[in-house]
Amino acid sequence: MHRLASLLVLSLAGIACHPRVPEAAPATKTTPAKSRTTTSGFVMALPGSDEIKGLARSNNAFGLDLFAKLRAQKGNLALSPLSLATALTMTWAGARGETAEQMKKVLHQSGTIEQALDLNSKLLASYQDPELKVTLRVANRLFVEKTYAVNPSYLDITKATFGAPFEAMDFQHDADASRQHINAWIASATQERIKDLLPPQA
Repeated sequence: MHRLASLLVLSLAGIACHPRVPEAAPATKTTPAKSRTTTSGFVMALPGSDEIKGLARSNNAFGLDLFAKLRAQKGNLALSPLSLATALTMTWAGARGETAEQMKKVLHQSGTIEQALDLNSKLLASYQDPELKVTLRVANRLFVEKTYAVNPSYLDITKATFGAPFEAMDFQHDADASRQHINAWIASATQERIKDLLPPQA
């Protein structure tokens, strides 16, 4: 029988495209409004673009490493490197010593955890640009065994950087109820697009 982990860090990303609304032809000549040139109809705010590109390269390298490990499996493969990298970065923020160094290496990060947190915060904020022609929602959350003591400063960091609230769960004595609660939150956070992510225990 497998058991739920005592700490579950989740990051979910969902995207939906909006149909373009055709512009009506002006009835009379007017002063042209200020326009903004975009690429492929998408507008993405990228504060500190060089830094963000560096974070994108790190996430891409992590995603390629992950794909190299998983590609041997038979059948279709669907994964979100962004979600996994975000969840691991949240975990990295609470790691120390050799564990922290190994996580930094796996994530292909060259800077400090403080720099990584700052860049992730800016990237998540850029997803909320109201001018985007897509809806991109990222939902992050920490589920922790209720008997575990968690450093309050770590919880402050994950909430401030990733918008990831903390919730205590009874993994030890009521794992299935915890599983159902987490699955319900995931379904709600993804507008019912992801259901039953955590299967019943075998």
